Amino acid sequence: MKFSNNELRPEKLCDIIGQDIVKEKLKICIDSAKTRHEPLPHQLLFGGRGLGKSTFVYAIANEMGCEIQVANGANVSSVKSMLPYLMRITQGSILFIDEIHALRKQTSESLLHVLEDGKFCLGSEDEMIIDIPPFTMIGATTNPGILSTPFLDRFPIKYKLKNYSTGELTQILDKSAQKLNVDMSKANLDSIAQISKNNPRLANNYLTFVRDYHKAKGNINMPDIFRLLDVDSKGLTANDRLYLATLKKLGIAGVNTISASTNIDRETVENVIEPYLLENGFIKKTAKGRELI
Repeated sequence: MKFSNNELRPEKLCDIIGQDIVKEKLKICIDSAKTRHEPLPHQLLFGGRGLGKSTFVYAIANEMGCEIQVANGANVSSVKSMLPYLMRITQGSILFIDEIHALRKQTSESLLHVLEDGKFCLGSEDEMIIDIPPFTMIGATTNPGILSTPFLDRFPIKYKLKNYSTGELTQILDKSAQKLNVDMSKANLDSIAQISKNNPRLANNYLTFVRDYHKAKGNINMPDIFRLLDVDSKGLTANDRLYLATLKKLGIAGVNTISASTNIDRETVENVIEPYLLENGFIKKTAKGRELI
């Protein structure tokens, strides 16, 4: 059975472009687990948004040939709300918790015994103990530092996904263009890669718009496409430019001040806008706040 919830998502590790160290480590762990006829050890994937954490999880499930169920940490509101997922676990299956850092502390603590010895305890004094068959939990997070040390330690294998090079993005876009049945020149693929902030999800989102533009207009006019996307040659969006213009007026400012001044929520400022600006030398963090470079 092949798992994917995205038409552009690679199905096997060998289909994934980039992240060579992660793929090599995973291949070793998967081959070993299959040889032992045992579930894969619990895994944790971390890195920025859109770098392919979910892609790797579905590829792992396909490589292992096992069932997978998906939960989102932000939607797991209590310990009891984990129970339906745990009751559906079968021998060797995968439970994927996206945004695992969003689990409430009590919920993550309740999973310690599940990860350690396959037992889920319910009630104030463990009045109900449920045996869970051997399985693999895979967590994905943009912020592993939020996880408690005991919970983090239950994941013996951890992988950090890095940003993609422009060349890797061009290769990804080339494959995606074939799947979308849109004829793209190398120059146009390079143009999209250069504005995609080293991020394959963003690159594929832009490519999907190019496909739609081509169907509507009958041609591919990249300057007009960039105008409609409101993105400049450096990949800066309207929100990025607003952030920079606001910080220029403020001089040095904390994230709350920037959020209030731009009317952009703090989470978007910290997790969407700032990582690219920091990594590419537009801003820096100081003891007093953010500052233009």
